[in-house]
Amino acid sequence: MSSRQERQETSKRRNESRSRWYTLKLVQHRLELTILSQGGTAVAVARCGADVATRWFPVNPNLANLKGFRQTLIEQLRGNAPLKRLTVADAQKFGRDLFDFVISGDIDDLYKKLTHNDVISWKVLTDSSDFDDIPWEFLQEPKGVSPRRTRSVVRILQTVGMSPPDPLPRTSLTRVLLVAAEPVGLRNVGWQDIEQRLRREYGAKSPLQLDVIEGTDRQSLLAALTAKQFDIVHFSCHGDASGQGGRLVLMNRATGAPDYVSAQQIGQVLTGRNLRVVILSACESSLPGAQPTTYSNVAQTLIKMGIPVVVANQASIKVPSMATFVGALYRELLQSGNIDIAMAEARLALSTELSVEWGVPTLHRLYGGSQVYQ
Repeated sequence: MSSRQERQETSKRRNESRSRWYTLKLVQHRLELTILSQGGTAVAVARCGADVATRWFPVNPNLANLKGFRQTLIEQLRGNAPLKRLTVADAQKFGRDLFDFVISGDIDDLYKKLTHNDVISWKVLTDSSDFDDIPWEFLQEPKGVSPRRTRSVVRILQTVGMSPPDPLPRTSLTRVLLVAAEPVGLRNVGWQDIEQRLRREYGAKSPLQLDVIEGTDRQSLLAALTAKQFDIVHFSCHGDASGQGGRLVLMNRATGAPDYVSAQQIGQVLTGRNLRVVILSACESSLPGAQPTTYSNVAQTLIKMGIPVVVANQASIKVPSMATFVGALYRELLQSGNIDIAMAEARLALSTELSVEWGVPTLHRLYGGSQVYQ
């Protein structure tokens, strides 16, 4: 072996070692807190190493105040100009109030053991719309301002008989379908920027097969999914929360008009195809519809119908900012392979150009399904 080959081999082993350390360091959470609720009560379960603590707490009037933050945020981002516009200080105060609402007693004792660099995973599992309506993504701990890469917020749904797929090998081909729809009369969604980010982030890092459908209607979506196998389906379109259960807005190719497709109809097309991740770059795709049901938004419906991971938005978000978020998401996903960490990194990237909207993206997944790549 030549000296050049020896240097290349040494560098390769060093990079592999760093990658293994990086993944283990971030994926093994120091504190994992799960919030469960049913009816008028909730329980927080915290685990820190071998230590476990629980706290039962009632749903009290403070909950209504916490829910009001998201409604103000939604109206502000819709452009309805509420009387009180949210500031960074408002978002941070809400996040601290939310922390105080949940954390007390033995759980607080566990939390106080942490350092600023310890990794925290917040998992919310609830069948209560009161708790589901809280924007948990904005939660602020006393140690470490959020967003930050060492804090993840994940929404877990109650499921039976569903198991997350095995992680993809890092060297395998990732097959992505980008679904783009810009109907006449609605603003552009910037899907070209998302396409560029996808190609740039994968680049020479990992093999990529990217198929793009421009002006997607129901028939072209079904035809693409039938013709090929995909790992990730990324929707760049509008969302609509005015119907029951939420909708995505595709396009009627004959007229160019909007075609409102229900969450259940989208789920019927996507399920049973071994998809790993569905990304909804669509406003209000995790906001409950006007006539809420048990699973009342697009993201929850897709999880319930068998999609293991769904990234969505609980309010509107600016088009250029969505490209920033998506770029950071894919970049970190290729690095750590972990969707929880990728979301944390993407929220951090979003916070550098937006004041309070960094908490708009939401992550929904099956329990135990955080690792997308090995």
